Order: sequence, then structure tokens, then C-alpha cells
Amino acid sequence: EDILLEVGLITKHPAKGNLYDTYRGRIIIPIRDKHRRITGFTARLVPDVVGSDTSQPKYINSPSSLIFEKGATLFGIDQALRKADEMNLVEGAPDVMRLQSIGVANVIAPLGSSWTEKQLDVIKRLTTNVNIIPDTDEVKGGKGLGAGFMSAIRTGKMAMAIGFHVTIQEIASTKGKNDPDSFITSMDVLESLDKKDFVLWYAEKLFTNASTDVVKRA
Repeated sequence: EDILLEVGLITKHPAKGNLYDTYRGRIIIPIRDKHRRITGFTARLVPDVVGSDTSQPKYINSPSSLIFEKGATLFGIDQALRKADEMNLVEGAPDVMRLQSIGVANVIAPLGSSWTEKQLDVIKRLTTNVNIIPDTDEVKGGKGLGAGFMSAIRTGKMAMAIGFHVTIQEIASTKGKNDPDSFITSMDVLESLDKKDFVLWYAEKLFTNASTDVVKRA
């Protein structure tokens, strides 16, 4: 029982003290290390399942333990090739599984809202080239950048600072589907996305969304 609690498979109710299944009402996806050993789980809420609570987070991950550290774990690393020319970085587990399903092995995601230097250091042992495929989520009205783009900017700048060459493939928001999981349904679709150098892409975003002419000239 203590071990199940430690690795997060069961949870103790803070008020009642009873034990319950942490992942009830969720699709449970195993997280594996590079040796393909299961170290934790990420689980997606299924609103239509009887008893599931829609006020809960859409995704939950295993808690930190002796075998699992979220900030150092890479979802998809078990399938990635050890000698990769390039690694594709996406936002979440469903994006990884979508690209794996169309034959892209070198794709990984963090288990949270942003990448960490620990995770990028793991990638650097395999390759110094990364390609970001972000969620497209421009804010309403077309002005400014949404969370997906801001996350891609943070990731790209961090990766460049520690020695990566960074490119990016953006899914056009006008196509109606704004994330790799829903939009990239085949290798042809992936290859149709224009790949840009991150610095040039970032400069273009700054220019397009600048609020003043001074910022644009800068």
C-alpha cells in the first residue's frame, strides 16, 4: 500500500482518509525510459465515463518518486533512435503518439507545460539538432501570440543557449486544426509544413506582433 501511494497509483482522500484509484475515469498512458521500462503514467480525463469529475485537470502525471522525475523525463524516448540526425519536439504525449503512428520515431515531449534544461541535456547526448512542432494558438483577433507559440519561443531560446541548432514547423492556424495530434495525419502532411530556422521565425513573429514601429525596427 505504501509503495502504491508513493508512485501515485492510489491516492488517499485528504478529508475522508479512504484510498481510491488515482486514474479513475481516465485513459492511462505508460511513460517509459530509454530502456523501455515503465517509470510512470500520464492519464487523460474521459468526461463521459461514469463517476469522472470534469473539474479535474485534463491530464495528470505520476508524482515524483525514486523512479520518476517529471522535469527530467522525456515521453517517447523509448522509441527514439539513439543516433538521430534530428529530434522533433512537441507539446504532449498525444502529439508524440500521432507522429509515431505515421512512422516518425524521433519525436519526444515533456510531461508538463514547458521543457527543462535537464530534458534538453538528455537530447543533446543523441543529437544537437532539434525541430519544434508547436501547437498553433494565436489569440482571438489575430493580435499577439498564444500559449503554444510562447512555449515554442521559450524552448527555442533555451535550446540555442545550450548549443542546439533549432528549426520550427508551424501548423497554419487558417487550416482549422491547430495541433500535431489532430492535424498531422500522414507523412505527406508533416512534410508539407515549411521548416524554418528558429531565429528567422522568431524575428518574423516579433515583427508581425510588434505594437510600435520602434519595436519593429529593433
